Formats: sequence, C-alpha cells, structure tokens
Amino acid sequence: MGSKASIDVHNLSKPGGGGCCNLIALRRFEEAKTLLLKTVPVARRTLGEGHRLALTLKKLYAEALYSADGATLDDIRESVGMLEEMTGTARRVFGGAHPLTDNFEYELERARAALRAANLLDGLVYPVDPSWQRHWRVGDGVN
Repeated sequence: MGSKASIDVHNLSKPGGGGCCNLIALRRFEEAKTLLLKTVPVARRTLGEGHRLALTLKKLYAEALYSADGATLDDIRESVGMLEEMTGTARRVFGGAHPLTDNFEYELERARAALRAANLLDGLVYPVDPSWQRHWRVGDGVN
C-alpha cells in the first residue's frame, strides 16, 4: 500500500467514498473546491501528472469551479483553461477513443458553453440571479 495521502486520494474520486463526487452530485461546489484544492496537488505529486486519478480529481475541481452558483467570469475561464490542458494530456496519454478523454471533452464543452453564457450575461446592466446556471444545460440553445 502507498502512503496515507495516496489512500485518501484514491477514496476521493469514488462515488460513495465520501469524497468529491458526492459533493459535486449534491451541488456542494464550494466544499468540493476546498477539498480538491488540498488533494489535487497531493495526487499529482504522489501519482504523477498524467495518472488517471490525478486527472480525474483535477477535472472535478474544474467542474466545481465553473458550476458553482456565483462563479465569476475568471473562475469559468480558469476552468476552461484547465479542461483544455487536461483534455490534451488525456488524449496524449490515453488516446482519443478512451472513455476518460471523452469525459474530459464533454466537460470542456460544458465549460465553454458556460463561458459563452457568462460572457453574454457580463454585458447586462441589471443584476442577474446567479442561480441561472442551475437551470441551464448544454444544448438548450444558449450556446
């Protein structure tokens, strides 16, 4: 077995493992971001930059970043940049047909759509309820 850090990191990405998947499924993005900010560097250091789990945890962080209510334009831009980088890494390490690469491409598409929507809303002069993201999905004609 590995170090305690690697064991904890492995449990974070499993549904039912008390980790980030559960927090994101429950839409508790702020808690997920806090947890992932601590664990992504441990996963990258322990497992390596191109390891499937390290990439998955980083993807979960990017998802939490752009999905959070009140996500800023900078948050969404950061998320898109991270997902572009991870998708390229996954394509290089696993190949274009790998399910993980497909998953990253899907998440990148959603983040880009959120960025397009946020750019549209950024130009509005009246206040917008940040919960708009909760009701909007990719493919709803906004992108």
